[in-house]
Amino acid sequence: MKIPNVYLLTALFVCCLIALSSCASPRTIMPVSILHDRIDGTPSVRGGIILVKPFLDGRPRSQRPYIGETHEPPFPPILIPVPSGRFIVERNGANVALVLTSCFAEALKEIGYTSLLSTAPSPLQSEIASLSPNAVLEGEIKEFWLTPSWTTKHLIRVQLKLYDKEGNDLLWEKEIRAEHSEFVGVWSSAAFEEVIKKALAKALNQAANEFVSDDFKRKVCEKSK
Repeated sequence: MKIPNVYLLTALFVCCLIALSSCASPRTIMPVSILHDRIDGTPSVRGGIILVKPFLDGRPRSQRPYIGETHEPPFPPILIPVPSGRFIVERNGANVALVLTSCFAEALKEIGYTSLLSTAPSPLQSEIASLSPNAVLEGEIKEFWLTPSWTTKHLIRVQLKLYDKEGNDLLWEKEIRAEHSEFVGVWSSAAFEEVIKKALAKALNQAANEFVSDDFKRKVCEKSK
């Protein structure tokens, strides 16, 4: 009676190895767009000009081409989800860090600052050069990852740093953290986009609350005089 059990365990182990090894090569499955709702920042006249530099993608190098990976049971008897090797990509191949740069620049505008993107198209560069920013905002994407599983979760973590107008002295620093998770019955691009949208809305509204604070305003203005 014991020998069949040994054979069964061996066969199960081999099946696990085969299932996991089949997930080793990346297979993009679902392109999605990175969207967000209107930012709920409190509009106010801040009177400051902030140059927003392109954010850095500080995620692990293996994650940078993607924005998520499904976690699935390897086969029916095993119900514990594991990384599947099925990756999710941005629909138009856009750089995630640059997309978020624009999003956070928009958050600045929503609460009254003039935000200038250093990545603006060439026709706008002369206009940017004619303006004198009060401060420079930089950012690093620490986490931006969608994990569809029994529930679908999206995590965002962005480190923001405000420098003086020369970009030398660090004036302010804050880490923005947000996440959203929900049960998604049928996996689809639209369903994944909705989860990302809700997580990103939380992150941008959190950033807007920081940008509208008196402390942030003071840091922007005190070094511009």
